[in-house]
Amino acid sequence: MATAQMLQAIVLLMAWVYCVVQTIRDFRRRSYFMAAVGILFVVAIAVFVTIPIETHAVKIDLPVR
Repeated sequence: MATAQMLQAIVLLMAWVYCVVQTIRDFRRRSYFMAAVGILFVVAIAVFVTIPIETHAVKIDLPVR
């Protein structure tokens, strides 16, 4: 995995963990609307992470001298 992709994965994982913690905190505070919004974000981030990123490989054959 390239460095930029690894950084993106780490940032998304941190955002996911933050949303999970906030959702649990909102449920404990009985703020059910914000907890539901948190669940939506947790699911959205999980779906976003599992979607494959399309890449294009280009093969160039150079003549040998």
